[in-house]
Amino acid sequence: MKYKNIFFIFTFSATIRQLAELADPPKQQWRAPFIPLEKCKNVINNIIKYINNNMYCFAKIVIAMYFLTGLTCLFSADSGIDVGNKSIDFSLNEISSTTTFKLSKYNGKNPVLINFFATWCPYCVQEIPELNKVYTEYNKKGLIVAAVNVQEKNEKVASFIKKKKVLYKILLDSNGEVSKKFKVFGLPTNILINSKGVIVFRGNNMPSKEDIEKILSSKKKK
Repeated sequence: MKYKNIFFIFTFSATIRQLAELADPPKQQWRAPFIPLEKCKNVINNIIKYINNNMYCFAKIVIAMYFLTGLTCLFSADSGIDVGNKSIDFSLNEISSTTTFKLSKYNGKNPVLINFFATWCPYCVQEIPELNKVYTEYNKKGLIVAAVNVQEKNEKVASFIKKKKVLYKILLDSNGEVSKKFKVFGLPTNILINSKGVIVFRGNNMPSKEDIEKILSSKKKK
């Protein structure tokens, strides 16, 4: 039984790795993966087969994985990207000018909403009207709204924002370095930073109106 469990763990891990490799081809980090249907079926069927035959062992592995994942998050948390901590600084070029956007420039002055996006991401596209609305309503009150495009060509982004009538700042993270520093694993990702440079919201959804108005009201009390 001992060797059977070891064999299962090895096979399960190899299968997961195979699926991950199929889903993450080189230099396609930010694009939705394409997995050939037959290969996908084979991999998934293989996983299901071993789970069904080794349910008790699989349950123990899942519990262990959750525990180890929790420990990893606890000890590897980056104080510059988590809610409640001061944000890491970055500089990126704005698409509409030769101006460089530097986050620390707004420390002590303005709260900032950062939106990580890509033109091919349907959820990112759906957020544009809401971001335009936030910009229109709160920019005059001091909120800086900036969207960071992840690893796309300038010309494509420029054409996209013109077509979608984007009102706020567009920044170009051409090599993906800023996105990696913020550990952006899914798009869109929104990060709301108060005027002290502290992250008060992070998520794939938009911050609430209450969140935005709260940091603006705290700015006025200074």
